[in-house]
Amino acid sequence: MIPVRGRYYWSRGAKSNAPARGVVCQSALGGHPLAFSNTPPTHPMSLTLRRLRRLAILPALAIAGSCGDLTTSVIPDVIPGTYAATSFRVTPQGQATVDVIAAGGSLTITIADDFSTDGTLFMPGGLISPQAVQASMAGKLVQKSDGTYFFQQTANTFVKDLIWQQFTDAFVSTTLLAGTQFQIALQK
Repeated sequence: MIPVRGRYYWSRGAKSNAPARGVVCQSALGGHPLAFSNTPPTHPMSLTLRRLRRLAILPALAIAGSCGDLTTSVIPDVIPGTYAATSFRVTPQGQATVDVIAAGGSLTITIADDFSTDGTLFMPGGLISPQAVQASMAGKLVQKSDGTYFFQQTANTFVKDLIWQQFTDAFVSTTLLAGTQFQIALQK
């Protein structure tokens, strides 16, 4: 080591200008060590930097703490309202696409301020099942951590299994379930 005025930090025998655990050696004009210590430096600048590093961790911890739940809250004032299917197409595997609205079907869902849902699904007979289907859409709108939505419902319909994306005044689903493609657009 060339004797230079200043502080050197030693870690496992390697010289570094950054604080490290180990021996702190300060050399004087003659290059003789003046002090040895196993404690971190107490220079005001290094203390300030250490405090700033700790403060920089706080936003990361806040963000990490807000994650981890499978569901996240839905933005109020944007979602609530009554949505009706403006496009409702079903394509069973190996068959032609069926326009449910043109065949007399409908899907209406009302989302309240607390994200509870109500509404009706009506499917004429012969589209998906031999008999007509009418089901309640009572339940709750839930947003998943990936930003998509699903309807939690007590009625056993395909609607609760669809994955929905929210756009301005609309929910859209293009989901493949058991070989059947559903393409539905709900507009406010």
